[in-house]
Amino acid sequence: FFSSRFPSLNTMLCCSRSTKRRKAAAVAGQLMGTDLAAALLSNSRASQGTDTFGIDAEWLQKQHLAMQLLISEAQARGLKVEVIDPETDLFRVYDQKHSVMLSAHANLNPYAAVQLLNNKSATKRVLQQAGLRVPEGKEYQSVAEASTAFLEFSPQAVRSGVVIKPKDGRYGGGITFLDGASTQGEWTKAFSYALENDDGRDKAVLVEEFVPGKDTRFLVIGHRVVAIAHRSPSNVVGDGQRTVRDLVAIKNIQRQQFMH
Repeated sequence: FFSSRFPSLNTMLCCSRSTKRRKAAAVAGQLMGTDLAAALLSNSRASQGTDTFGIDAEWLQKQHLAMQLLISEAQARGLKVEVIDPETDLFRVYDQKHSVMLSAHANLNPYAAVQLLNNKSATKRVLQQAGLRVPEGKEYQSVAEASTAFLEFSPQAVRSGVVIKPKDGRYGGGITFLDGASTQGEWTKAFSYALENDDGRDKAVLVEEFVPGKDTRFLVIGHRVVAIAHRSPSNVVGDGQRTVRDLVAIKNIQRQQFMH
């Protein structure tokens, strides 16, 4: 339950490894410091308890940074936290007088902006109109068009490779990289994979030139960049002794210990 005086609050925070954790926590504190949570916070300052309120510390460490910071900030202010649904990052922050539902996903972005970003074709058009360089490509509606795309983009695949992905997708699902050595059968398989992972009503496939570079995400709050995340592909470095499987296991442990 939550008080009818307070609607739900969704917040998101991303930061790079180089961003100091205390600075990121301060941003989380700013996000929680909205009018929505003001009553909660004003009633909690007298409490200095460090109880984790039933939240397993090891479990919390494995969650993404937004979840960690918001829960840690709430606990630091003496508030109780109850995880309602770990799968959807839904939790409740409360004290004796008030209760607020929180989520690690943002509602700070307008609905139209979220819809635009989910549509990769529309996003490219908007960025291009703003004078930004976007990958050259084309949209296709069915697996049957894979053979056509194969003929049209084979020269591009030979030069630098192509990326085949769903028009409306997220978290890297449904993406395939193909080079000049790929066969028409591989293109057809990539089309099927992209369509299976398309979340939109009008499913489509995008074929684009591959553009090498860094994957960087910026978090903007109030027209100000507050954090930057540089995402690097998974990798390990051989030491001449351990197997690749062992190195990957070690790397995963390190990532859990030093996630951010």
